[in-house]
Amino acid sequence: MAKIVDRADWSGIEIRSIDVGARNKGKKILAFGGINYASKGEVTLARLLTKQKILFTPNVPLFLEDVNGKPNNYVPDFILNGIPYLWKGAELIHGFEAKGKGFSPLAIARVEALRRERNIFIKLVSDQMILDIAEDGGLLPLVRLDDE
Repeated sequence: MAKIVDRADWSGIEIRSIDVGARNKGKKILAFGGINYASKGEVTLARLLTKQKILFTPNVPLFLEDVNGKPNNYVPDFILNGIPYLWKGAELIHGFEAKGKGFSPLAIARVEALRRERNIFIKLVSDQMILDIAEDGGLLPLVRLDDE
């Protein structure tokens, strides 16, 4: 297997969280660590990352030059603080985008644009996938690239 090399370009990106308007819905508590999350999958992912001592920042604003032919702002759900990880030992990732039901064409286009423009890889995961991982022992299949 070829060695995986991280070529992410973080220049000009301030890794800081912004308020994206996620609010607790009804009686569901979707908060963890003082941050409100938009779904049960997101809050579970935050708990899993914390449990594994993986540093992350939720809702980091990024600007993309070309998403479907026009500029676009993109705020991935989780950035792994500029540290590259391998998902299942093979897929380079720098963050996560969690969705409840499928991935819209715009979500896919944003992830592809970020990869193309900056070599930053965001893993699309469903809320159900996250919940299944939590139920099956609660460890994300992640290892730091430099630990590989």
